[in-house]
Amino acid sequence: MIQHLIKSKIENFENIFQRPDVLNKSVPVLMGIFIFLNPFPHITSIKELIFYPTVFLAITLLLFKKIEFSIKTPLSLPFGLFIFWAFLNLFFALDTPNSIHDFFAHLIKYIVFYYILINYFGSINRLNILSWIVIVSTTLFSIVSLFFFYVVLKNPLMTRFGTTFTDSAINIMGFGTVLGLLLAFHLFFSEKIKYRKILSLLCAIPLLAASVLTQSRSTLIALILSLFILLANRKKTLVGFLGIILVFILINPVKVRFTNYDDYHVRLGLAYYSFELIKDYPVMGSGFSTDTFRDPKFFDPEEYMARIPEKYRIQPHGFFWPHNMFLSIGVRIGLVGLALFLYILFVPVKMCWRLIRFGKDESIRSWGFCVSSVFIMFCVKGLFEPIFIHFAETIFYTILSMITILWRINEEDIYPV
Repeated sequence: MIQHLIKSKIENFENIFQRPDVLNKSVPVLMGIFIFLNPFPHITSIKELIFYPTVFLAITLLLFKKIEFSIKTPLSLPFGLFIFWAFLNLFFALDTPNSIHDFFAHLIKYIVFYYILINYFGSINRLNILSWIVIVSTTLFSIVSLFFFYVVLKNPLMTRFGTTFTDSAINIMGFGTVLGLLLAFHLFFSEKIKYRKILSLLCAIPLLAASVLTQSRSTLIALILSLFILLANRKKTLVGFLGIILVFILINPVKVRFTNYDDYHVRLGLAYYSFELIKDYPVMGSGFSTDTFRDPKFFDPEEYMARIPEKYRIQPHGFFWPHNMFLSIGVRIGLVGLALFLYILFVPVKMCWRLIRFGKDESIRSWGFCVSSVFIMFCVKGLFEPIFIHFAETIFYTILSMITILWRINEEDIYPV
């Protein structure tokens, strides 16, 4: 009786997968919803409820051989080496439980996310859809947030946008708003359908406003540098956009922040503090956990503060995380881990260069400039901000996925799509 019941349940489960086309279509839809919800705070549980069932569905389809799924990309080797070193690091971590948690929550999760995206959005049409998901999502976030901050809360226009937000850090928001802005600019120039060109331009307005009004120096620097790449072949347009941004800066208090040397002392203090930790744990680091750095059980702030130049000793202790992705990796998994992380970043640079230089058609080359610009944007901001949080990590692996999708399309004889 029990055997018959188990056999019946297995048969029913298998019957579900007799329609793989329907299930296959649901994976990119659910993953698109997950990406769409990324900028919005207070809904972490909803995002998790979408992400993990989607991963389960994709893996189940793969196990039942109902989908074609390839992990062959130029990033597979650097990912594999980095995962191996991060796993090995778990045996030497100061805070083993949190390091194990973060190994899965901040690395394995997003590697899986990356492979699902490149297999389910592996065409130009789907890449366009993915771009529109990001643009619409970040635009809605910007419009709602700007309205709430300046209209509902009645903050003066010169007030730093987002200063009262508790779950959307001012500096971190730029990862999303600038990404959406760059994609909107790209689609404005590449779209042939008129209403889509107009829509992309309309989306760019609140995205640009949100990016500049945060008065984040890293956001502005990243935006300007990425525009140089995106519009490298459109010199007049580049000058126009830079002029608009310059006007925003001149009428905005952000210009004062570039001369506020107290802020620079804080960031330099963080860097000195991080260097001291790396000197003590140069090979294996302190552990993959993102929280070990700020836990007094493992690091005495007074001891490490005493090692750095006096003018950079911040009171009260503001050393929560290294505000630099390279220092963060160095502190957590040592210099070997940092070298492997640099390898991960080096491979997309090569891929982007090849897309721009050897793209098989104008569309690929145009997209090459776009993904190069968003990758540079992320790396520049990553020099000044913590990136190992779920919001920024989702953006990082989305960018890597977009680069890989284009690479596979351009090199389809080597990486069939």
